[in-house]
Amino acid sequence: MRTAIGLTCALALVACKSDDKPRRGAAPTPAPPAAAVDPGTGMAAGATAASCIPVAPHQRPGKATVTITGDGVDQAVTAGPAVCGALHTVATKRFAVGDGTLYRACLADGSSFAISSDVALTGNVDPTFKYEHYKKTGPLLEYTRPGVGTYNQRDPIGDGDKLFIEHDGSAATTTVVLQWPSKPDRQLTVTAKVSCDPPTP
Repeated sequence: MRTAIGLTCALALVACKSDDKPRRGAAPTPAPPAAAVDPGTGMAAGATAASCIPVAPHQRPGKATVTITGDGVDQAVTAGPAVCGALHTVATKRFAVGDGTLYRACLADGSSFAISSDVALTGNVDPTFKYEHYKKTGPLLEYTRPGVGTYNQRDPIGDGDKLFIEHDGSAATTTVVLQWPSKPDRQLTVTAKVSCDPPTP
């Protein structure tokens, strides 16, 4: 009796193992797809940073050169995707479509660097953040790392901070020290140029 039971169990195990083997003529298991890159942003698919796809007609596609160093971050991007134009693309009680200033660069790791304001900014701009009458009247410069957080210049700390925006809106250039909120020892330096075609008249 024991021999019969043992033989039955052995046959069951062999049958189970044989089911694990690919059957003759069955298609091989496909390899997992390579990480896709979104052509609109230049970032890995699924990245959570803000998009560099313009919302026509108030934003335009562009290119960016960005160098970031400090606080464990060290990367340089040449000719990465960018967007320029208006910050507000939807009308609200305070803002019309086309209001504000936006220059955003998207980096391949899903991070982004942005210059924004609720009002139009041009020329040599004081890089100090200002908020007056429910509006960002001074520029907000932010470096955002998906799943980590955002550095900004709300607390100005860089003596050499500078920001220039072309009068025709075609480019913004900056060198700025950004800080992790409430942690002055966590700083990084961003040098960036975001360029787009001038807006059509």
